[in-house]
Amino acid sequence: MHRVLEQHGRRITCGITIIGLAFGLGIPQRAIGSDDPVTRAGASKALGAGTASSWVTVDANGAPLSIGITISDAAVLNPGAEAEVPLPLPAVAGLPFKTAVVDWHPHGHEPPHVYDVPHFDFHFYIIDEATRMKVGSQSPKPDERLVPAGYITDGSTVPMMGMHYVPSAAPEFHGQPFTQTLIYGYTDGAMAFIEPMVTQKFLLESPGVDAMITQPAAFDTHGLYPTRYRISHDTGQHAYTIELTDLVQR
Repeated sequence: MHRVLEQHGRRITCGITIIGLAFGLGIPQRAIGSDDPVTRAGASKALGAGTASSWVTVDANGAPLSIGITISDAAVLNPGAEAEVPLPLPAVAGLPFKTAVVDWHPHGHEPPHVYDVPHFDFHFYIIDEATRMKVGSQSPKPDERLVPAGYITDGSTVPMMGMHYVPSAAPEFHGQPFTQTLIYGYTDGAMAFIEPMVTQKFLLESPGVDAMITQPAAFDTHGLYPTRYRISHDTGQHAYTIELTDLVQR
């Protein structure tokens, strides 16, 4: 049912990695006292007229609390042509996620009348970049225990991504316009990514999201996984945050 345009095969990667730009990009700054969470910056790259950045927050002992992507107001307002922006995540013990990738689809993608509106895909990959680049157009379906109840797929595999599973109860499959949803992805039968997908219009209207992530019965890679995701806008930092949080050991 859900496929991303295979124009990803002509990937357009934007910008040059910028080191140490946590301040001024809207990356959550939580290091106030010695016992407060600390934000570890991943990478920042150009996206359209703005920037996109990855990060991980950890507690005073270095344990991961959340992972996220920050995207500047300018990037949301004027993201430019179709783009794919890989953003390596800082390596943190216990965190299975390795890379975040922002995909911008100015014309949306299949299926028609569902996801064919301008939107962003915010992928958080468990597989590394080398493995992601080798994902082809064929892949076996995962064990049903790895897929949350109520999630469905059309069975197709998107190169350099994987097989997408979407929540059948999502409003966009019941006559409502698509605004935002949470997708799981798989390759070679294993979980490959978790993906909040959000329309440009929804972000510009800045309503915010704080939602539970439906969990599968089993996970094939040990580590800390999110149970909630949040989308918010910081008017002071002129940036949006897409965050996977409330991590639980699986």
